[in-house]
Amino acid sequence: MKMAGANANIVEYYLNLLSGLSAEVKLDLISKLSASLKMDFGKKKPDKVEKKSILDFAGCWESDKTAEELIEEIRSARTFNRVIEPL
Repeated sequence: MKMAGANANIVEYYLNLLSGLSAEVKLDLISKLSASLKMDFGKKKPDKVEKKSILDFAGCWESDKTAEELIEEIRSARTFNRVIEPL
């Protein structure tokens, strides 16, 4: 079974990374990966994933203030506590 180029590179990277581990640690890692795969296969995937558009959020902010008033309010709420030490 051949893997796509990017996936093969990722697999090689992790193999090189894990090559220095002891056999006991590798076996523990294998058992944890197997358990996570079993959990993934046991989950039921949703039939259809609903995608939201950024346009769905247009108009969500309700305020009587103008954009300029909101900007001024945000800027006035900023605090600066920078202390410049003399050299």
